[in-house]
Amino acid sequence: MKKYFPEIFTQFSHPFVPKYKSPCFRKEGRVQCLPYFHLASPTKSATTDFWFNIHRHPQIVKSKPKEPQFFAFWDKSSNKSYSNYLKLQNVLVKEAKTPALKSSLISGSGTCTTMSEFKQIREKTPPSSNIPFTWGDVIHAITPNAKIITLLRNPIDRTISDYYHFGPQDKSPQHFHKELIRHIETFNTCIQFKNMTLLTCIANNDRYPQVVNSIYIGVIADWRRVFKDQMLIIRTEDWHRHKEFNILPKVFRFLGVDPLDEDELPPINDNFKRIIDVHQVSKKAQDVHGYILPESRQVMEKFFEPYNRLLADFLGDTRFLWRQ
Repeated sequence: MKKYFPEIFTQFSHPFVPKYKSPCFRKEGRVQCLPYFHLASPTKSATTDFWFNIHRHPQIVKSKPKEPQFFAFWDKSSNKSYSNYLKLQNVLVKEAKTPALKSSLISGSGTCTTMSEFKQIREKTPPSSNIPFTWGDVIHAITPNAKIITLLRNPIDRTISDYYHFGPQDKSPQHFHKELIRHIETFNTCIQFKNMTLLTCIANNDRYPQVVNSIYIGVIADWRRVFKDQMLIIRTEDWHRHKEFNILPKVFRFLGVDPLDEDELPPINDNFKRIIDVHQVSKKAQDVHGYILPESRQVMEKFFEPYNRLLADFLGDTRFLWRQ
């Protein structure tokens, strides 16, 4: 990794200050911090709702913006890319004025594409070779104690939502189906005839609809290999149903912040509500326009089933079969 991205390791190679809970270091007389945790998930998995809700905890300091896109769209030629990334944690540095706050406050990064974007890594490696590492490997090398939170949504629902949110302007069920078939054929050719790993075939296929980003096992297995029990995986469906009573307390325990009940958490402020309302309006529009052909759903059910089974077996949890 260091030979591919030496600048990143040079910039972030300073020893961490022990009195801070977050990975903070001194550079040129100033304290600067890296994220304590990363919300690394496929897009369209409810990460915005999750992000705003976890920041209701007073010990989780909100960095802005939610998605700095540092690793996914890293620019080695710009010193600004490093300084801007570090500035995101300045709110934590300002708030952590006392020893008690230094040892308890944390902040994170909510860049979804950290898990799904491979362009920068692919450009460093020969096209015929397998992907040698992910951004998860780089993050772990820089911040070995970093924690990863991943939301995983039903692969079919995520693929449809992703297409209607990010796809081309001339969206339609017919176009979706045509591109779905082409995308799957390209991916299957990579798997069957090019002697490539699952992760590499996912990284090589970036057209819409982004079907391969819903093959979770290919990426999850690699990140879990690195982070082990420092990685928390949550189904999006469980988050929507049980966020207050089951999921939020579990997340707070995972992050090592003080346990708080729902009635102890402050309400989401008006700015947060407005942003979430925009997402809900977008979802309602998709419900009207974002339908697919019945045959598209049948194709996806058949395509995703073996990969969902691999994921469920790997995690030891049949809920990740998404059969409800």
